[in-house]
Amino acid sequence: MYYELLGTQVRLAGSLHRLPAADPVMPTWVGNAYAWSEELVFEADGTTALQHFYLADGSSLEQKLSRTVWEALNAVWPKAGPLANLCAVKPWAALITLPFLLIPTTEGVEPVLTARAKQDGKPIHYLETMADFSALAEEIPDREYARVLAAVLVALPEIAQSVLDLHGAWLRGDGEALATILPRTILGRSPLVSSYALDRRNANWLPRILGKRRTTKRTLIAVGALHLVGPAGLLSQLKAAGLEGRPL
Repeated sequence: MYYELLGTQVRLAGSLHRLPAADPVMPTWVGNAYAWSEELVFEADGTTALQHFYLADGSSLEQKLSRTVWEALNAVWPKAGPLANLCAVKPWAALITLPFLLIPTTEGVEPVLTARAKQDGKPIHYLETMADFSALAEEIPDREYARVLAAVLVALPEIAQSVLDLHGAWLRGDGEALATILPRTILGRSPLVSSYALDRRNANWLPRILGKRRTTKRTLIAVGALHLVGPAGLLSQLKAAGLEGRPL
């Protein structure tokens, strides 16, 4: 899932932010893309994420969920670590974290390339801030997150399998398979959440990506692979704006 935007010095990659720890394989294009690049552009600076994950209004996640859903979520939630205080976690943060509690995972494309870029002195830029992401996520009513959490918590094996299936489709570079797997993921359980997490963010990013088309630096833009596929995916949106993506 690695494309040259024809007529530019920009390449677009579909990444996975976390990889299954039992099979943390990355396709060879990841290393090739990094070697080619002079600067990197990622979604947001993940090192600042945690400060946006916690409720700041004195409310509690337990108050926002039914007793059954709260108990089921609490049963699978880690009792140690930076997110151990489940009561204080925002509903959207609990939802997007949940899949990575079901199977052991390790760092994916962005963390690995960030470490290499810092070592090599390559500049890193971002398409949004974590504050932008948080503000967008909080436009969705808490009751929708509560509904999705309820649906997900009774389908945990399927959610865990979707993480593995996404990894497999990504390794194959199979965009059609990714689109097929999406409805089985956390995001796919809610058209509203999916439209905000994928489509709205794609629309926000598009002008920033288009603004890079005249850069003279070899620029690698890496975003989650699900952002590339479908009618509202970045590949389709860029093509409509006159930028064709050629697979590499």
